[in-house]
Amino acid sequence: MADFTNMEWHPFLTQDSVELVLHRWKAEDHHAPGVPVLLLHGASAGHETFMIPKPHGTEPRSLADWLHTQGYEPWLLDWRGSKNITLKESNQRGELMAFREGEIYNFDNVAKYDIPKALEEIRRLRDKQFPGDDKPIGAVGWCMGAGTLAQAIVQGHVSKKQHGLSHVVLMTLGLFYETPVDSRLKAEERLLEALIASESVSFVDPRVLKNEYNWPTTIQALYDGWSGRLKPHDDVEPNNARGDDPTEKMRQALDMCNRLSFMYGMPYAEKNLVSEIHHPGWEMSFDSGKHNPSVGDEIKITGSKAKGILAYSRPLESGAWDTQNAAGKLVLTKVEGDFTKGESLAVKGNIIGTFRGLGETIPPELLNQFGAIPINMYLHGAQNIRRGWAGTYVHRQRAVANQLINIAARKRFTDKDSFDQITLIGSSLNRLWHRESIDRMYEWLMQGNPGNQRKCRKVIFPNYGHQDLLWGKNAYKDVFPEIGKGLPKI
Repeated sequence: MADFTNMEWHPFLTQDSVELVLHRWKAEDHHAPGVPVLLLHGASAGHETFMIPKPHGTEPRSLADWLHTQGYEPWLLDWRGSKNITLKESNQRGELMAFREGEIYNFDNVAKYDIPKALEEIRRLRDKQFPGDDKPIGAVGWCMGAGTLAQAIVQGHVSKKQHGLSHVVLMTLGLFYETPVDSRLKAEERLLEALIASESVSFVDPRVLKNEYNWPTTIQALYDGWSGRLKPHDDVEPNNARGDDPTEKMRQALDMCNRLSFMYGMPYAEKNLVSEIHHPGWEMSFDSGKHNPSVGDEIKITGSKAKGILAYSRPLESGAWDTQNAAGKLVLTKVEGDFTKGESLAVKGNIIGTFRGLGETIPPELLNQFGAIPINMYLHGAQNIRRGWAGTYVHRQRAVANQLINIAARKRFTDKDSFDQITLIGSSLNRLWHRESIDRMYEWLMQGNPGNQRKCRKVIFPNYGHQDLLWGKNAYKDVFPEIGKGLPKI
């Protein structure tokens, strides 16, 4: 069960003087170290990517929680593309200095400095607590976290021999950048190059609030002219205020979803998502609990029209369901009507408990998940999309990117002394990174040596999009076990 308050916080400095943070969630038995797993989020996100959905009672639903309950020791890295790091760096060093330095904020340096140093820190901190511990390390790269991990491997910055990394899981991306046509067209506009040359733009942030941060005029104009059919919530008005009421928070989340779709591509298949991503939650106290409701159940007040959808429940505060005296808190979304204290709560006509009062209102989770991306890092991604494959960042005109895909690079993945297992995970409905990004990576790894099939494994989920591979209603049942198969054995 998730207890993120027990996470350790380990800041460290990279060789090029960027301060990053590792978040360590120790295994339950502090006398026996769990198998360490490094989790790498996507660009402009943060370590929080792996901490939602919240658990339902004691049932884990986030990847970090699921790994922890399986006996792994998750290490969540905020690398230099994290919303948490960019915010801190802009405050410490000044906006323009922090984000417009193309030599610092690009994916090359994530591969060269961030990931190797994080693995070294994991080894150092574990050896300090458990001298002589030599458990292999697993790594799960998500989105650009996967892209930079793959780049770190082929450039020789990360290896099993150097870092004890034995198992690699790449989710949605490797070294090949295949996107839907609308994303490729935006990349071909070369808008970001023009912005860097003509405007004092240091970052782009999907959180647009009046009087706090506005998009660069060039990007805003293109966004305003973007086809409504490509905006998942085209009926949402532009975000004009920092309202704290639940309706305003939901509107902000939907507006943010539109802007994420414009910046990167549609981030998920919405039908698969847990409801708390877009919808605010209402925390409700109950007692006399008789039947444990399931996520997605419609909960009603008997004798009235008040109702809501169960997003998740907190761990019980007292009693138990089987003795019909459970007491605790439920978190509901899509709430309608007034819930009256002392009235019965029911699911499909069956009484499940007694309503005792409202607690806090919880903003949609999406608002906590994404932030600023440095402009040069954003441009590096666009360059890779135009090429169709990972290359080094072209910071100056007429410079040429280094080709990262060759025979020597493949051997760093597949040689007998490299990794024990490589798992590639993609999805058929992905509107951010097309599934061909994973298909092409797998085909490339298979070239030259049929024996690579014993080391490399590909899993494609036919009914998933992008972020719902982590935040989907059934991701913990469908996707997470496949991730577990790609990690060192407990």
